[in-house]
Amino acid sequence: MKNLKTLLFALLSISAVDAYAQGTDFSYQGRLNDSNGVPVTGTYDFQFYLRDALTAGNPVGTTNSRPGIGVTNGLFAFSLNFGNQFPGAARWLEINVRTNGGTYTNMSPRYPLLAVPYAMTASNLTGTLLASQVSGSLSATQLSGTYSSAVTFSNTGNSFAGNAGGLTNLTATNLVGTINDGRLSGNVALLTGSQTFTGAKAFSAEVAANNNIRLNGSNILFLGDVFHGLGYYGTANGLNKFFGASNPDGPVLFGFGGGALGSSSGGAHAMLTWTPQQVFINSTNAGSWVNSVAFIENRSTNNANAAPAQRLQAAGNLVDGVLSVSSTTGTGYIARFGNGGGYLVDIATNGNTTLAGALVVDNANGNTGSWNPGLTFGFASGEGIASRRSGTGNLNGLDFFTGNNSRLSISNNGTINASSLLKASGGLVIQTMNGSDPVNPVPGQIWLRTDL
Repeated sequence: MKNLKTLLFALLSISAVDAYAQGTDFSYQGRLNDSNGVPVTGTYDFQFYLRDALTAGNPVGTTNSRPGIGVTNGLFAFSLNFGNQFPGAARWLEINVRTNGGTYTNMSPRYPLLAVPYAMTASNLTGTLLASQVSGSLSATQLSGTYSSAVTFSNTGNSFAGNAGGLTNLTATNLVGTINDGRLSGNVALLTGSQTFTGAKAFSAEVAANNNIRLNGSNILFLGDVFHGLGYYGTANGLNKFFGASNPDGPVLFGFGGGALGSSSGGAHAMLTWTPQQVFINSTNAGSWVNSVAFIENRSTNNANAAPAQRLQAAGNLVDGVLSVSSTTGTGYIARFGNGGGYLVDIATNGNTTLAGALVVDNANGNTGSWNPGLTFGFASGEGIASRRSGTGNLNGLDFFTGNNSRLSISNNGTINASSLLKASGGLVIQTMNGSDPVNPVPGQIWLRTDL
């Protein structure tokens, strides 16, 4: 037994140990000499314990027994496996050995396990690895997989290569510095370049434009539909874009049930409103022409306008006429017509009409002997005063009609002709006879005969 202890002390004092990690196994190699330093040859039993302290302490992992290990010329080798027991804390190896089936002898001091067995920790890290403990380069295969925790790169010297195609959830607020335009997607709007947007864009704040906004024939829509908006309608630039059946060749402001043009001066109020059936012009102004509710002017540089400033035209049976003018409240005038220097025609709310100039009837000289065109009384009554302007008869004279027939004519030279009996309430009767004597005059009458 004494020789065995001496032999074991020789083994432990040699400390010729190499270890190679693979999983949690590591190889243990040693050399065994006798007390004289001569390598031994024979069969020995070994027991290995892993401890967490040089003395006393606690066992770590399971006991490794290696019976019948052959030692040749002092050399031996075998593997040990205590499991995943190397988190980075210090570990000591305790060894018991025997020979020739004797009693195990514990050898002391315990043998410290140095860096080589700890190599297995790198493949199964569970604790914190300090950056100071990592040096050199790590291959891509050693960094593969998914890392779910946060990583902070605070050194401005950090550099990343590649196209960053694997980055997700990277917001603009996390970017610092300038990104080259060539690195941006073609869908990103550039401040100095022309942009074409193909999808719908929503802006939650005010949009300010310091230049023109060109719609290229599209509309500005005010709601989530296509029935309220503003747009160009016409055939310019080959658009062939009609608003209904009309071609306005200009901007159209449209709404589904109507619309309005308003003013916010002095409080919001609509100046012009419309519905599918009517147009209303409203105003709170009063005063001269320039403050009128509606002011329409046809102006040219040479004051030679051939077209009227306003033309009203309607189709169909017009019960109320093309233009219907009325006053709903108050007294005064329904309509007033003038030339800018004053009013020439006034139509009062009581129906009276005042003319400051002449009333021209049949300006086109179209009357051929009828009561119409002329100055008529009632609607299609056949009573009126007319002047034949063409043909034969009382040309350019005056004819007085009742019952659609001319009863009295005044020729252009002043001659008065009556088509039948002409009576005066004072007793004067003028009559042209046609072959028969007139009846006897009544008392108080004076007869003028032209047939005697």
